[in-house]
This record gives sequence, structure tokens and C-alpha cells, in this order.
Amino acid sequence: MEIKEFWVDSESYFYGEIVKIGGRRRAYIHLATDRHGVLAIETPKDFLKDYKGNLLYKTFGINTKYKQHYPTFKIDKSRLKFVELIDYDPTWDEEYLDNLIKKATKNWAKIEDKDTWLRMIRGYEDYEE
Repeated sequence: MEIKEFWVDSESYFYGEIVKIGGRRRAYIHLATDRHGVLAIETPKDFLKDYKGNLLYKTFGINTKYKQHYPTFKIDKSRLKFVELIDYDPTWDEEYLDNLIKKATKNWAKIEDKDTWLRMIRGYEDYEE
């Protein structure tokens, strides 16, 4: 069985300290993470302009969209896009987790044949049971 290589749209939260903000043509938040180093996340200028308070040298989570390589799961760090900023709170938040599960459940329900979809996403569309 041949495993195909391709890039998929992904979305994830990265946590770290904001160490730089701005840019003349495109605005970025530079987030220093333990796992991925400093990530430059393209951010809408309006978000940065309208944000109340100082972001620099504070720890946040940033929901980010990006491309991810399959099967290596390597992140394309050159095209990170800002989705939302969240306050970093390492405590367990069951309500927040329940809301994420509800959101994912709605999208998961839209997929008719989940097993086939998973095989396709993983590069096994030629797989036969």
C-alpha cells in the first residue's frame, strides 16, 4: 500500500510568550514557544490596533490556522494565520472543553462515511478492508 504525501489545512493552539508585534506591510505576533521556537503568526492589523492592553512579554494561547504535511505532520511555519487570542490559564476548564466538543461534534456529524473520510485524510484512500 502506497502512502501519499500532501499538505492539509490544520488548526491548533500554540502557547507561549509574545516577544514581538507588528510589521509594516503585514502584521505579525511573534510567539516564543517551548516546542516550536518563535512562531511568526500573521495577524490582522485591526486586531492589534484595537486590542486593549499591552500584549508584549505576556503569555497567551493563539488559535492558528496553517498547513501541515502528511505523513510527517511537519508544520509550514511560513504561513501561520491568526484565528483568536486566548488568555493562558493552565487550569482545567470543563466548560471550555465541553464547548470545543460540541463545536467538533457538529462538524463531525456533517461527514457521512467517517471511516472512509479518515482513510482519505490519512492517505489511505486505496485501502480496502
